Amino acid sequence: MRRYIILALLSIFAISAYAQQRSIIGSIEPQNKREERILRHYTRDYRFSKRGYFGVAEVGAQSGDEGSYNIEVVNGFRFNPWVAIGGGTGVNLINGEDVTVPLFAYLRTDILDRRVTPYFTFSLGADIYTYNRTEGDAVEARAEASLGVSVRFRGGKQLCLGIGNGNNLEFSAFKFHLGFVW
Repeated sequence: MRRYIILALLSIFAISAYAQQRSIIGSIEPQNKREERILRHYTRDYRFSKRGYFGVAEVGAQSGDEGSYNIEVVNGFRFNPWVAIGGGTGVNLINGEDVTVPLFAYLRTDILDRRVTPYFTFSLGADIYTYNRTEGDAVEARAEASLGVSVRFRGGKQLCLGIGNGNNLEFSAFKFHLGFVW
């Protein structure tokens, strides 16, 4: 179990380090007050919504037929300020005994292009059990939808808090999650 947690944490740190890149706008020096005003306009605190790479790291807890805790990491592409698509993986600890590794496609829509915005996410994929199951399949389909609120900080980073409903073939669960978007 410790190996999975350490692997997940190292993955989150490696992805975060890779994602930190300097902005082209940040390296431009203004020549006069007009250029300075224009640059200030384009470097607002909530300017994260540019087209390109995005990443999400979430920790969460689920309640339902079986309780679980999870860590998930998503990497993907943001098409515009409102829509992003990616793929993700993570580690789920179910009932304190079973461990699954989810693999899923991820869709995120930010409702507003503002500093504080509601968002919607949907993921569809599979849970892979990491032990020999005597009952049921080792791989199960999963779907999850959630709503939440995110707050953007300087440099386009976001802190997200959401609730949702996750389903697979065995159980349905109500999920709370806290995430970080870069």
